[in-house]
Amino acid sequence: MTKRTPENIARVRQMAAEGRIAKEIAAAIGVAPSCIAKWARWAGIKLPTRSQAQIIRFSDPAKRAHLSRAGRSAGRPPKSEIVPQWVPRNLHDDYVDFAELYGEEIAARRVSAMKAEAARC
Repeated sequence: MTKRTPENIARVRQMAAEGRIAKEIAAAIGVAPSCIAKWARWAGIKLPTRSQAQIIRFSDPAKRAHLSRAGRSAGRPPKSEIVPQWVPRNLHDDYVDFAELYGEEIAARRVSAMKAEAARC
């Protein structure tokens, strides 16, 4: 018995438009990702790549806010809890980026250097 029904093809089309990749669609429908790729090819559906899926997902402000709240509820503290008080507000994003990549010590050194450089100008 095939699962390639018009309803499932419609679900693939809708989920692809929402920015879901083949693996996510396959899990939702209950088939292998290779089946989703074949169905999409058969039906003329363009499946998004991972990077295209991220762009689609984050293009909607409501979806972006939802994903942000979901990340915080998953145990990740909000930026205000990560960034020390001495870091100027305009450098918060830089601090967070450095901290994620290199650790908080390096982030603190880099941001204080940026702060000193800004004071010299």
